[in-house]
Amino acid sequence: MPDPDRQHGQTVVLDAEPTRPSPPRRRGRRVAILLAVAIVAVVGVLNWYRAGLQPTGAAEAVVTVPEGATTDRITALLKERNLIRSEGAFGWYVRLHGLAPDFNSGRFLVTGKKSAGDVARVLTGKPNAGNQFTIPEGFTQYAIGQRLGRLGIADAEEFRDLKAADFPEYDFLRDLPEDASLEGYLFPETYSVPHGRITAREVATIMLNQFQTEIAPLRPRIEASEYSLHELVTLASIVEEEVKSEKDRRMVADIMFRRLEQDIRLDVDATVRYALDKPTEALTASDLDSDDPYNTRKFKGLPPGPIANPGLAAIEAVLDPFANDFLFYLSAPDATTYYAETNDGHERNKSEHLQ
Repeated sequence: MPDPDRQHGQTVVLDAEPTRPSPPRRRGRRVAILLAVAIVAVVGVLNWYRAGLQPTGAAEAVVTVPEGATTDRITALLKERNLIRSEGAFGWYVRLHGLAPDFNSGRFLVTGKKSAGDVARVLTGKPNAGNQFTIPEGFTQYAIGQRLGRLGIADAEEFRDLKAADFPEYDFLRDLPEDASLEGYLFPETYSVPHGRITAREVATIMLNQFQTEIAPLRPRIEASEYSLHELVTLASIVEEEVKSEKDRRMVADIMFRRLEQDIRLDVDATVRYALDKPTEALTASDLDSDDPYNTRKFKGLPPGPIANPGLAAIEAVLDPFANDFLFYLSAPDATTYYAETNDGHERNKSEHLQ
């Protein structure tokens, strides 16, 4: 019987059943998932990169870049000063823009209020940290120390701990209590100091010398006053914190003097804030009832010492107050000062201008 699989002398070989390809729909789903994962990963990396380049908001600080410092070392220095958010993002920015060869050595004044990219480009320019610093009127000894530390001029803690007793060569400091700080006598000004880091004592000496120079022409008026220099500087520091215009300074100085003469509390919130180190927070009832000797809302008379470092205008205001009949004043949020002769009038000013 003929073999049905043999025809014309040829053998027909039947192939094994072929492998079936994956359905197109399943393969497309895998590709879509992989693509989605890749997109999510890329978006995540981009978001991390952008976030890492955002400003930190940190205040100005001096960064000293050593000769031959690597990018990693520079990045670490910036991170230590909180001038960049992410060392990784900063490093990638430097690589992507080819900035590493352009970094210079020296002292750079850098702010965390700019992006990491801007910070990087500052370091490719000429060193810009000069030998000057400015102390505004009303800064405390603590705030001055903080600024000196950020600028890399002197040690902040060392400066904050300086006492009047450390400087016996100045006659205006000799009669102060043994534990008195230098508060009130660190004259606000723009100063030049030697390049590089100097001691806190050297910086304080420069500022005390300036106070001595500024106060010299006022000596006859100070000596003619019934108040001591320390009392006048203390009052000037309160005036400095309370009002800003020349007229208001002289008006408020006169009100302070008459309150002292009439044995009325000064009732100055700024002295309480100084005592409790609450420069901006709202004062509570317990704050106003504190037993701190600087609490003029509770105790009569001047506080033990200045609450800030006043400028020359505030010192002159207490030496030449503007005579008036008011006993109360109110500084409104827009910096306008409202005066009243009586407590009732003062309460009306508060209800009208502090809403």
